Formats: sequence, structure tokens, C-alpha cells
Amino acid sequence: YEILRVTGVQTCALPILDNCDTTASYTTTSVTVPGSCTSDYQIVHTFTAADRTGNSETWVQTVGVTDTAAPETDVLDDGCIMQGGSGSVSYTYAELFSAQEDCSTATFNFVSCNVTAAAAGSITCSSTEFGVEIDGDFADLAEAGPADVAVYATVSDSCGNSVNLAGSIYVHSEMSAATAGAEDCKVVVEGSGDYKD
Repeated sequence: YEILRVTGVQTCALPILDNCDTTASYTTTSVTVPGSCTSDYQIVHTFTAADRTGNSETWVQTVGVTDTAAPETDVLDDGCIMQGGSGSVSYTYAELFSAQEDCSTATFNFVSCNVTAAAAGSITCSSTEFGVEIDGDFADLAEAGPADVAVYATVSDSCGNSVNLAGSIYVHSEMSAATAGAEDCKVVVEGSGDYKD
């Protein structure tokens, strides 16, 4: 949070000076005024001092608060698919990225995903409600090395603070998977959405 402004006196040291009445006291009220998002608001403190004869004076202190920090994010381990047939494999954003937001909810938004030239025509990539799906004939990929599917997304909070993210999902042939350390690959078997870890 960033404190935008503080005007008036501090709540902890409000002096009351009355030349005739040493028992003068004050009352306080506080109102929270919502802003444009969950973590954007103002707190308005009103202090009213009065003496025993009814003389009074009012002070107002306004504290403005806004969320200017984007969610804290990280790119997790690259996704991995072991080719084995035609079908589709889905990855959620939570499998590719992490996001921590202390003031509101972090929301992922799809930007794009691109298949490298080596795999273009064999597989395609598209967005789903919670991530991406890679479809195609994985058995037709060349055995020369892993094909890369680049995934681009943003994560934002309720105040519009956002971070751009980029991750990769690699499609390995059976020959190259051992050398790539791809022990946790999702394995494509025949049929849409049919895979195993």
C-alpha cells in the first residue's frame, strides 16, 4: 500500500487548548470511503472538541490508501509433454506460473501461445478457461529435439496492477526425453484430453 496523503493532525497527539475550561474533550468518528477497487479507499477521521459551554471545533484527517503493487509472480518449471500419439494435453496456469496477491485476488489472463516452426503444422495451441491446450499429432514430430510451445499470459489484481508472464511447454520425442530430464512429462495417448503423468 502507498499512503497518498495525510492532512490534519495525528490521531495520537490531538491537543485541546481552552483558556477557560481544562476539562474540554473531543469525540471521534471514522468513515471509510471506497475507491475504484478493493484496495483503494480513504479513511476520514473527524475530531470534534467541545467545552462545557458548548463551544466546539472540528478537525478532519484524511488518509488515502491505494494498492500500487502488482502480484508477486514466478515462472514454475517448464511444462513437458512426451509424444506418443494424436490427442490433446492441457496445462493450467497454476502448473506453469505462481502468483501471490496480498490485497485482492490474482487473476490470470491469456495473451497468446506460439508453436515453434519445428512443430508448426503438427500441433496447435489454444486458450482454455484455466490455461492452454495443445492438440495434434505428437507422434509426427521430429526426433531431433524438443519442440517449444511458448505461453504468454498476464496476472492482475482487482486494482489493475499486472505482470506479464512467459513460460514454455516442451514436446519431447521418446529419444530426446531421457537426455532432457523429462521424468514428469505428461504422456499423450490416443484420444482427446487423454494423458497420464
